[in-house]
Amino acid sequence: MIKGSKCDKCETVFIPERHICSKCRQHTSSIELDPYGVVLSFTTLYVTTENFIPPVILILAELTKSKTKLLCTGAQNLKIDIGDVMEIEETSDGKYIAKPVLK
Repeated sequence: MIKGSKCDKCETVFIPERHICSKCRQHTSSIELDPYGVVLSFTTLYVTTENFIPPVILILAELTKSKTKLLCTGAQNLKIDIGDVMEIEETSDGKYIAKPVLK
């Protein structure tokens, strides 16, 4: 599961968690989100900062149940297309990694 928060008033969902809604300034509650998402867009970076080993695949995914968008990385040899379903895992340091769902 992916940790997030949901506004108590306007029901906007945020990843990562936050305590105050940026839309209506009300309090939020912690929630767990389904870890499956659909690839909306992706790109491969061949020049990166020293924190990454190129190539780095960046993926914009929309979680299937909450419709929340999330930026994550994929494995270097990952073969993906727009529309693919991915399982997204949150790492202990707060990063998100996408893995293909086997068909």
